Amino acid sequence: MIPILYHRGVKGTWLLAAGIVVLGSVGAGVWQYWRRTQAPKAPQAQAAAAPAPTGDLSLPGKVVARTVTLVGAPVEGTLEDVQVEDGQDVAEGQLLARIRNAPLAASEEEAKDELDRAQTRVSNLEAALIAARLEASRAEADALRSRSEFDRNSRVYQREQMLFREGATARNKFEKAEREYTASKAESATLGEAAQAAAARVTETARRLDEAKKTLLDKTDEMEKVKNDLLSAEVHAPVTGLIVGIRAKAGEEITRDMRDLFQIVEDVSQLNVVTPADPPVLKRLQPGMDVAVLIAELGEPVAGKVSEVRDGEFVVEFTNPDPFLKPGVTAQIQVKLP
Repeated sequence: MIPILYHRGVKGTWLLAAGIVVLGSVGAGVWQYWRRTQAPKAPQAQAAAAPAPTGDLSLPGKVVARTVTLVGAPVEGTLEDVQVEDGQDVAEGQLLARIRNAPLAASEEEAKDELDRAQTRVSNLEAALIAARLEASRAEADALRSRSEFDRNSRVYQREQMLFREGATARNKFEKAEREYTASKAESATLGEAAQAAAARVTETARRLDEAKKTLLDKTDEMEKVKNDLLSAEVHAPVTGLIVGIRAKAGEEITRDMRDLFQIVEDVSQLNVVTPADPPVLKRLQPGMDVAVLIAELGEPVAGKVSEVRDGEFVVEFTNPDPFLKPGVTAQIQVKLP
């Protein structure tokens, strides 16, 4: 009986041990599964719980103009003859650049050619009028001379004719007077017609000159209009200030939608600092907060205020104490967060 009892006890012990091993394996698997499912959530929970920055904060930013005057392209074409550089002071009305516009250039050439032709025609007609007046003057003088000669010969002929009828003069003398009368009459008529023709040429040339002068005035007006159009292709500074940006280079094509071809700052005493910052910092900032603006070129800190908080950055405005300090330099912003 004893061997039988000992066999059953041993068997029960092994069964118990096997059960414990199985339960342990199951428990270990559950533990590993729980760790895998919970591990990714821990960093997220920690990140979400990260405290916002407090105390003094120093961030770099860029000094920019508070207000900028944009100068657009008046016409499309090729930017040429750029007169200024970035960072240069300019005066109101100063020429910044010229734009070559092909249609305007073609119009200028055509208007110039037409104006030259009109001017040449006026010059030629003025010379022709002078010549016609000289010719008319000579023709009138010849006509007057021949008319005077005809009048004298006419009186001689009438007297000789009367004497010849009365038998008081010789036939040959009468016939001579008659021949001279007839010749002077024909010459007077011819020279008179020539004088009339010369006078008519003067009148006609003067009329044509008047028309040519009117055409010249019209062409001059057209040329002035073209010149005004060409002036519209010049870019002038609308204000006195500092060039802080030029969008295109000489030789590049530009269009009329370039509203910021040149950028000019009128007042460099009022500047801003644009400072990038992380969202936790931006949440603690409010417009109106006092900040210190540190710029190497100034030496001493300058008082400023937060003027705007926007996505990814905030803006600080300050008064520039140095007229030689230009936008574009780097600044350090120091602010005490609440």
